[in-house]
Amino acid sequence: MKNLLNLTIVSLFLVGNIFAVNLEIGFNDANGTNLNATSALGDATGAWNFGGASTQTAGSNTSGSLNIGYTSNYKGLFNNGAGEPQIDTGDVTRRFTLDNAITGDTFAFTVVLDTWQLNDPKTANMGILFGLENGEGNFAAIALKAGSGNFAQAYSQKGGTAVGAFGGTTSGIGLNNSYNFNGSNDNKDLTLQINGDLSTGAWSARSSLGVNNDGDSTDSLTWTELSSGTGLTSITGFQMKTMNGGGVWGTDASSGATGNWIAVDNIALSTVPEPSTYALLIGFASFLFVAIRKRK
Repeated sequence: MKNLLNLTIVSLFLVGNIFAVNLEIGFNDANGTNLNATSALGDATGAWNFGGASTQTAGSNTSGSLNIGYTSNYKGLFNNGAGEPQIDTGDVTRRFTLDNAITGDTFAFTVVLDTWQLNDPKTANMGILFGLENGEGNFAAIALKAGSGNFAQAYSQKGGTAVGAFGGTTSGIGLNNSYNFNGSNDNKDLTLQINGDLSTGAWSARSSLGVNNDGDSTDSLTWTELSSGTGLTSITGFQMKTMNGGGVWGTDASSGATGNWIAVDNIALSTVPEPSTYALLIGFASFLFVAIRKRK
């Protein structure tokens, strides 16, 4: 009986580690909560390496966002290293590192941008990028940036030695989606998503402009495919990089004037175990059933 009990404990441990992993950062914390103090929901755990941008709600809306930049609602600023709070003129990267790397599963990494302004003043290549990292300097990225003309672009690319071609779309995005903060006036969000299979390393990226408050409508959106690649066989975390193109998002020295901003509504990472994993689970269950029957 003791051996059977030990086998049951081991089996339950294995079963508990092969179910889907979920992580969601909704930025619904109190106004002014710093990035590295925001709450993460789900069974995956991890932490941001530094703070910087802060959470905000707008008006009577209870759903919050992470504010990158300077709006009339909140100042989501980093420090420029000279004592003045602002967004640096260089790129700023923050990393969320998972406590346990994810391997062998199919996954979906989703970011919802609630509102943005990239034309006050417009600076080419100003925007924000999110990259899934594998801990070896390789990542699959998806982003929003201002173009050299009067347009904004959602795009995807690879980094490090991951394989993949640049791909993007400008249709309907625009440089300005001002103040549509999860309220009755919200008629457009930008959802960015990377899907992949860590057992093969293959991944693909896509975007959508449908309304997607808190990521609740992700499964019903109409998508535009961006690019695809290979080489992503594990996920150790993800990065968020503000790209400035040499411009400035806004500072305390600007006497409260608004500047450029991006409000991140939601970040979510979910996985689905491979079919072979489910087969393993069924096999263990069948083995336990037979063993228990024999004991009886």
